[in-house]
Amino acid sequence: MDEIKDMGRRPRVNSRAKSRGKNIILNANDDLRLLKLHTYGHLPVPYLHAFTRDSNKSLRYVRQRLNTVRHEEALIFEPMQQLDTSAFRGNTLIYGLHPKGEEYLKSKGLYSLFAPVVGENQLWIHDFTASCVCASLELAAPEGYTYQSQPVVLDQYNACLSFPVSFTEPGGKNITIDLKPDRMGQINTNIGKSILVFLEVERSKKQHQYRRGYKTTERNGIQYYNFIARRQYMEYFGKKSDMGAMTLFLYWDAGTMMGAIDFLKKVVPNGTCKFMLFKYLPNIKNHNFKPPPILKNLWDEPWLRIGHPPIRLTEL
Repeated sequence: MDEIKDMGRRPRVNSRAKSRGKNIILNANDDLRLLKLHTYGHLPVPYLHAFTRDSNKSLRYVRQRLNTVRHEEALIFEPMQQLDTSAFRGNTLIYGLHPKGEEYLKSKGLYSLFAPVVGENQLWIHDFTASCVCASLELAAPEGYTYQSQPVVLDQYNACLSFPVSFTEPGGKNITIDLKPDRMGQINTNIGKSILVFLEVERSKKQHQYRRGYKTTERNGIQYYNFIARRQYMEYFGKKSDMGAMTLFLYWDAGTMMGAIDFLKKVVPNGTCKFMLFKYLPNIKNHNFKPPPILKNLWDEPWLRIGHPPIRLTEL
């Protein structure tokens, strides 16, 4: 197959993962990899290896261990969608957390109600992209920086991933609509600075102009501007004066990204905005899908902004 033709099939939930008769005892590294699948969603094997590389240096060992955990304990599964490409045999495997894995984490006191839910149908590859981005922010964080995941942040502030935002529609009507980021987290520095991170993954072309009932580029821009510039986020995350916030917009298509930036120049006041950051992700595509390596460029390379010079996350 040359394209991902059927994103509507449900992920395979260990239907073929039959025991090979091995007796295994789950260890701390197994628990950590299961926790990261719960924390971020479906992830490629190299990501799971990176989370435990200090004690499990061999990628080959981690790959074999995950396969054993899948067959003998049925705590993880291989999402079916990763098969829907002609390049599958050359791709690294992706794993997701099985419902039995969730029960196991509950028994260990590691389960969180704030963990992301990975969608099915056309949403799977969108959510997989978000999983890779958020996991990469933790794994590739430079010295002096750490990334806290969505479950940790929402649990810390007793918040949920839906925020009523009041704003004025282009027609002049005042309205309140829930802002629902794809994911969120928090960047912390060793000098005590914290920045809330809201993530939007733009997988396909989106209508720019405002249309009530639709998550258009204009509505996104207006909502995030009001939520962050007017510090509405403090209602949910505390009133610390040094708490900042930003939105990261990730695009699969560079032309779509530039079109969105040009459009938003006409939407935000004075055509400038420092806290909306934009980046093109060439690593993941609809056609000949290939799981990306850890996205170090999220930290290493500058992000575009509206009416301001590009900036790295470490320069915020």
